[in-house]
Amino acid sequence: MMGHWFYGPSGGSWLGMGLAMVIQLIFWIFILYVAVRLLRGVPLGRPGNDSYFQTLSNNQFTAEDILKQRYAKGEITREQFEEMLNDIKEK
Repeated sequence: MMGHWFYGPSGGSWLGMGLAMVIQLIFWIFILYVAVRLLRGVPLGRPGNDSYFQTLSNNQFTAEDILKQRYAKGEITREQFEEMLNDIKEK
């Protein structure tokens, strides 16, 4: 009697067929996701349009960025930082 619930006329498992459809759906969604990401020029595993990360990846730091990094590392004092920052902003 239980056989009618789990097996169809062809002898296949309805539960197995349903699971196969879900796995296939997940597979095609993944394939479409990868295709869209690659066609848009967004590498997989990297942030999208975050300008901060693009600046860091291109090694195009501004003078102010470098100055902030030096101050954060303790290479310069607060007075030196403020003086250099004023010099940068004047130019």
